[in-house]
Amino acid sequence: MALTYPQPILDIFTGYLIKLSHRRLIIDADFELTQEVTLEYFTDDGDGGFGLPVEESIRLNPNISEEQKARLVNAFSPATRTASTRGFMLDGKTLAVVNPDENGHFPEGAIKENVVWLNVLAEQVPGEKLSEKVKSLLLDSMGKMVQRGRI
Repeated sequence: MALTYPQPILDIFTGYLIKLSHRRLIIDADFELTQEVTLEYFTDDGDGGFGLPVEESIRLNPNISEEQKARLVNAFSPATRTASTRGFMLDGKTLAVVNPDENGHFPEGAIKENVVWLNVLAEQVPGEKLSEKVKSLLLDSMGKMVQRGRI
């Protein structure tokens, strides 16, 4: 069973809802982290929840030609995205992403994003078992992907 981000994400370009599901987490030798997720598109059920998968909605639409259906189904097939901590710096107090100035220097107090993740204390993460804590961190990571516009 896939670990899925709990809130539907509105695609501002299409109006469809996106379901974000964890695929894998890669931890490199230098402890940079890369999370891979799957995006699946859904219609709105009328209450802000997931309705039909968009692919199914397209196939069921009698007003669309077979050629258009094929093109649209291809456009809205599940997609994979990755987000990495590599190269990202955060403000040490607010944990907001910071960018370098024109000379390539980051603001005073900026820290590498992976350092933040590596220094989360176990007591700060919901869950009793290690597996529950890992799931909590993965969900938090997916939320950060959404907030920071990395999907």
